[in-house]
Amino acid sequence: MKAVTFVLATLVQSSSADGGKPKLVINEVSDAGTSNACDSADWIELLNIRPRDDDLSTGLGVGDGGCGDDLLHANSKDGGSFTIDLEGYMLCDSKGCADKKAYTFPKGSEIKGSARMVICRGDGGFDFGIGGDDTVTLHDNTGKILDTSGALPDNGGPEVVWARIPDGTGNFKYTAKATPGAPNVDKEVPVSADCSSSYSTLEAGDTCQISWASLTTGSHRLLPTESSVGHAWVIRQMYDDFETEKDATSWMTSHEFPVVLHNGNFYLTDRHHHTVALAISGHAEKTTMILKVVCDYRSVPVANFWDEMVANNYALAYDWSDDAPEALPGLVDFSKMPTSWDMAAFGDNQWRSMAGFSSNDKWDGWAAEERCYIQKCEYFIDFAWAYLFTEAATGKNSKWPAGASKSPEQFLAMLRALPRKPTIQDYDAKAWHDVARELLPLCHNPAVENHPLPEFFPSGVLKGWSALPLAGDPDCAPQQCGFSNMIV
Repeated sequence: MKAVTFVLATLVQSSSADGGKPKLVINEVSDAGTSNACDSADWIELLNIRPRDDDLSTGLGVGDGGCGDDLLHANSKDGGSFTIDLEGYMLCDSKGCADKKAYTFPKGSEIKGSARMVICRGDGGFDFGIGGDDTVTLHDNTGKILDTSGALPDNGGPEVVWARIPDGTGNFKYTAKATPGAPNVDKEVPVSADCSSSYSTLEAGDTCQISWASLTTGSHRLLPTESSVGHAWVIRQMYDDFETEKDATSWMTSHEFPVVLHNGNFYLTDRHHHTVALAISGHAEKTTMILKVVCDYRSVPVANFWDEMVANNYALAYDWSDDAPEALPGLVDFSKMPTSWDMAAFGDNQWRSMAGFSSNDKWDGWAAEERCYIQKCEYFIDFAWAYLFTEAATGKNSKWPAGASKSPEQFLAMLRALPRKPTIQDYDAKAWHDVARELLPLCHNPAVENHPLPEFFPSGVLKGWSALPLAGDPDCAPQQCGFSNMIV
């Protein structure tokens, strides 16, 4: 996940006259990620407050433009006398600053007077997760506590932040308006409907919340639309996002799971790996899921349901077989689709594991810019790259580059040495990363750009190829609800 730290000059409010000394506060905390900062990871905004100083202001006084007495004006000069050198300052969560995930500002970090700084969770930012009942504290380079967010009473949910209201000076509260790098705004947090009790009234575009227990044993169940997942990639996702109860709670309150309504149930259209990862983590029973209704198919006859799902790219008609894992995918028997989230109920698609490890990771010097492909806004892009891997490694196309360090046969030997249907106990992260690394020459081979795909792939050709270094993945708009001509 790409971490972003940025500083913006802005008008801010003054708390009190303090002799011109800069004052640094924690101003806004995203404990569930937002779509407008940090690639939806957690983030923290700091604010450098300075007292009103008419000699350094823009000259706008009381009554000029309705600004008011409390408004601190942006410095018309360079603001240097109010700049704070942040080297050695720390951001810590409830585990304290001795915890290895506490964040220490590096040399060269600074924040000017009346400026805001957003620090992201991830590479280059802080590592700790911010969960319910957690507290974020800011320490100076002597260890003195400068400010605290107080204990967050609960997780905020997508687009909801814990912020000072009024901006910079007020107490913390949840607001439904995330403003990274800009003044805080008080906006009432909407109450999310219960998915089960409101099932009959849900419409496309609605979101709702529901417990894991209700989704797996209740009257309206969450059901898969894929017959296989990469078991090793599931385990990797579990360690990434659900290793602790705090991690699981934080991740689940910041992500939505897209579903289609049909026959009294919720059919998941994406995030199967994460759902199975949650199931094996042991923390599912303590979490709540946020479902996003992408389409209402309650009027679609049962006999037509899977045809409709395939026609509108909510399901793929072909998948790999456990009986012949190195063969190209064949037609799915939807009557045998898994009906639980037990990982053993799903086939083990080793090629989709390879797509995950090769495209989403950083391992032992392997930078994000060197990953396999860009996650373009295309349907089933991971399936498409998995298809390319299968073809190239088994000799069904000639795209494996001659200069690669391993031949297709050597790559297959490495892959076969890894366990089929791995468990958490026999999962070896390094071994899976080492095998995935051998795919990078194929991934970066210009010959695979727009590689032709079978007709069951909506794009027709392989998408996501790029010359090095790869750019970041784009933000994709939600899928639009659709019906085939047969149903309409």
